[in-house]
Amino acid sequence: MIQRYDEDVVKTLMPLLVNVLECLDAAYQSNQEQDVELELLREDNEQLVTQYEREKSARKQAEQKLLETEDLAEAENKDLASRLESLESIVRMLELKHKNSLEHASRLEERESELKREYSKLHERYTELFKTHVDYMERTKLLMGSTHSQMSSTSDRLDVNRARLHPMSRSSGPVSYGFASLENSTMLDTETICSPNGSSGSDSGPLSFQNELDNIQTLEKAAETDSLQQMNQATSPQSEPSPVHPAPSSSMGRSMTKKEQRSGNTLYQELSFQDNEESEENEVT
Repeated sequence: MIQRYDEDVVKTLMPLLVNVLECLDAAYQSNQEQDVELELLREDNEQLVTQYEREKSARKQAEQKLLETEDLAEAENKDLASRLESLESIVRMLELKHKNSLEHASRLEERESELKREYSKLHERYTELFKTHVDYMERTKLLMGSTHSQMSSTSDRLDVNRARLHPMSRSSGPVSYGFASLENSTMLDTETICSPNGSSGSDSGPLSFQNELDNIQTLEKAAETDSLQQMNQATSPQSEPSPVHPAPSSSMGRSMTKKEQRSGNTLYQELSFQDNEESEENEVT
């Protein structure tokens, strides 16, 4: 360029050319630096994009988990609410049961007190009945002793009267048939009185002993009337014999036996009747 144009011209252009070259070199270096920065920024951008994708997927997972946890929490809340309602209903039922049990316990205590009072009354009644039973047994023993003595004396009297009546009945002839039947009836009555297996035993009670005494008195009266009638017939044989009916005496003995059988267990019947009344009262209460 110096040869072509001139040295002065080149002198003026050289600093400009150097400056341009320097500027070009600086621009090239800056361009390279910018390319490097661009690559770095691209890498950073890619990293940020991948990180963004990861964060986005993580956020989606977190949101899904949040929804699942919310659903679970809502289900648990519903379950807990239902359990709470059931527990409240159970508590109310238990309170009612407790109240009813307290009322039932109070009623049972009242019933127990009533039963204790009734038991004390029954115990007193039982002691009274036991005392009366003991007194009754003692009186029965005394009456049995007196009755046996009276029966032995009465049997002796009947034997004496029978011994007196036998010769008179033999001498009376055909008229003595009625007296023999009467004698047989009196013997049957005495056997029913004196027999140990009859209804006039120790199991008949005080009424049976009174009936036996009445029966013995009637037999004594019948024996006296028989002796008087036989004596009258012996003194007056032409008179017609009066018919003798032995059936009433036997029927009397039977009726008395039935009466004794009915009135034999009066004390036990009274006890059973009172037990039945007490059981009915307990059922009613």
